[in-house]
Amino acid sequence: MRDFHQACTRMVRADYCGTGVAHTQEGTQIDVYDQLGIQKRVNNSGMTFEAAWNPNGAVAINRTRFSKTLAQIQQDCPERLRPFQSDIDRDSSKALSKLQQYAPKAIVFNDSFLN
Repeated sequence: MRDFHQACTRMVRADYCGTGVAHTQEGTQIDVYDQLGIQKRVNNSGMTFEAAWNPNGAVAINRTRFSKTLAQIQQDCPERLRPFQSDIDRDSSKALSKLQQYAPKAIVFNDSFLN
């Protein structure tokens, strides 16, 4: 479970590039879910898909939590930015399989509000 712990730490901190630099703020809400089903996606939360994660940071970033962060990510790790071309907001039963196809190396995922 070490990899899951590290991936979750990167996700909660919004350490997109896996460099130890956080891109979030205290109190920011996120919805966390994983490929093991320990955490399940919340239906109709009003949040949208943010990123797919592994122990090295975000393996695929659909968008950042804060719009001001995007320019920094584009500079530091632009290869991780990959817009997700599917709507997973309405059908969460298919969300995980779609996300695993989008980012096969990811083990945890999150949704968030755009701040």
